[in-house]
Parts: sequence; C-alpha cells; structure tokens
Amino acid sequence: TGSLLECYFKGLDDGKRYTVRMFGQHVNQSGVGSVNFAKFGVNGDKKDTGPTTATCTWYAVAPSGGRIDFTLEYIDPENSNEYASLGVFQLLEEIN
Repeated sequence: TGSLLECYFKGLDDGKRYTVRMFGQHVNQSGVGSVNFAKFGVNGDKKDTGPTTATCTWYAVAPSGGRIDFTLEYIDPENSNEYASLGVFQLLEEIN
C-alpha cells in the first residue's frame, strides 16, 4: 500500500466513538535539507503534517469489528530527503 507503518487497535467498543491524535514533525536544521513531515491515516482518512501543522486529529472515529486502523506514510515518496516519523499517538474514548 506504500505505507511505512500499518497498525491497528483491537478490542474497542463499536458502540463508542474515539478521538485519534498523531504528532510527527520537527524543525529542520538550517542547511541540512531534510524534511520530516508525515501523512497519517485513520480508517483510510489521510491527513498531512507540514510547516504549520504538526498534529493531525480525527474525532468521532468509529471502530469496525472492534478495530481502528492507522497508517504512517511519506508525503512525497520520491523525495530522497524526506523521512516520516510518528512521535506521539493518542487514542481517547469520547464521553457524551
């Protein structure tokens, strides 16, 4: 699929909703030229980090069969200076 990481949480309650938050970015050192932005996905819905957005958040995520999938990808797989990282992952059960 082109993903660097494909994982999932299982054992979740299909009747509940969850907030998923991922962080993956750092400030480049001047002159180094590396880019550390990432494309995250939750149940197939993908979002990019970038110069002004280090955190991606999904609200009211519904598990299917007790499972929520998540992925980590390069934004531009053709860029040899790019690397992607996942620094923080948060899964929160939403309370109504």
